[in-house]
Amino acid sequence: MKICDHHARDYTAPFETRLTMGYSTLDTRGLIKMVSIMNFLQDTASEHASHLGVSGFDLARQNAAWVIYRYHIEIHSHPGWLETVTMSTHRRAWKNLYEVREILMKTTGKKNPFITATTAWVMVNRKNQRPLRLDKHLPRGMLASPLSRDPFPQPLQPFERVDFELFFKVRMHDLDLNDHVNNAIYVEWAVETLPREFLEKYRPGTVDVIFQKQAFYGDIIVSRTQITFQADLLPITVHTIEKKTDRGILATLHVTWRHQKDDKTK
Repeated sequence: MKICDHHARDYTAPFETRLTMGYSTLDTRGLIKMVSIMNFLQDTASEHASHLGVSGFDLARQNAAWVIYRYHIEIHSHPGWLETVTMSTHRRAWKNLYEVREILMKTTGKKNPFITATTAWVMVNRKNQRPLRLDKHLPRGMLASPLSRDPFPQPLQPFERVDFELFFKVRMHDLDLNDHVNNAIYVEWAVETLPREFLEKYRPGTVDVIFQKQAFYGDIIVSRTQITFQADLLPITVHTIEKKTDRGILATLHVTWRHQKDDKTK
């Protein structure tokens, strides 16, 4: 069944929401945690989808769901504690398969964003997890002016060796409404492999994630990391998230890092 067009809705208009940087969103250095960034991005996308009548709850009535396919995140600077932040997003369809969103995080009242992100979501059948064609399920207005080019960077650097490795067991706390591990947890698993000394010296500059398979309650996860230093001595880390039982890759990540001393909080 297809969700009908609602003539009062502008499916191409940007959407904005505001939030306050709480204590729980910050790390030991007072910088926004990577998992907090991921949560803000998916919450903004979900809130806008609800505004358009295509939220996860709306899709569930059609036995469908949104699952994340890819992230490209650029972190330019960080907001401060109790700062009011404006989240803005707009969306377009791509290849009749992906719902692509651009999301900006900026200090309310200021022009330049401190975080920019491009995300791609896929609609799937809840029973068999197969992708669904958007034109069969979304309002016609949401398919106007689709993207004509790939919105993401070139393929990620290949994973060649294991420098660090950690094991995790999927907890109930890791699951979301789709009863699988929430996408933010994969990034948390990747970053957690790195030594504290590394994380105190560097912070993420860009983060690319490609999700391939889902993880469920009780799964044993292996998070593996490779570190490569560039000519300017800034590191790049490549990560794989795998299921221990069959070594199936669940997600791959590519992170470029910046010196902590170069960071500025807004």
